[in-house]
Amino acid sequence: LWNTSHEPAQVREAFDASLSKLNVDYVDLYLMHSPIGATVDSNGTTVLTDVDYVTTWKAMEQLLDTGLVRSLGVSNFNSEQLRRVLENGSVAPVTNQVECHVRLNQKKLIKFCKDRNVIVTAYSPLYRPGSTLGPEDGQSSKHPMEDARVIEIAERYKKTPAQVLLRYLVDIGTVPIPKSGNPDRIRQNLNIFDFALTPAEVVTLDALNTGERLVKFEMGLAHPFYPFEAEF
Repeated sequence: LWNTSHEPAQVREAFDASLSKLNVDYVDLYLMHSPIGATVDSNGTTVLTDVDYVTTWKAMEQLLDTGLVRSLGVSNFNSEQLRRVLENGSVAPVTNQVECHVRLNQKKLIKFCKDRNVIVTAYSPLYRPGSTLGPEDGQSSKHPMEDARVIEIAERYKKTPAQVLLRYLVDIGTVPIPKSGNPDRIRQNLNIFDFALTPAEVVTLDALNTGERLVKFEMGLAHPFYPFEAEF
């Protein structure tokens, strides 16, 4: 459910449009993309709105009665926003899909969600190919896959650095969703279930966490529902 369809009256129409584009009879999971609502004005400019995401969520719940969607979730919600949905909705989100990688391991949010039976889906799990931290961040400019600690663990298990980073996310309790158009890399991304990191190796990779966020929703910084100012 895109940001520009948060008005309750828009939810069913937006869902039907997605179902039509996908050309399927139903979907297993339908997500609210973010807690920030918006609209497009007559000039084609995106303008933020103050629609409460809880109201939007309640409209999404009605989709379950259609049989066209089997479960609902949210994306880019912080802990307090997720708490509001859980306390005010009649259906709990099955997942909270958030940016999560070794630079932003989201451990506090993962625990919060786990305690409430909400799965954390990790997008951008390999950081972002070609993205680095700059010297102003006080960190190495290397991509995490080039970090010596990651490479050492990869060599130990005869895996690629990318496979180690994905396994790390599995071991800390998330469902990573890497994407690739390369068939070999797609196979490699799936081939991470024949090994597991030791607790010491997880701690080693924990040290790569810097809190660096790739997706910042800068347009919504002034919005009351901006999700990334909370601690987690």
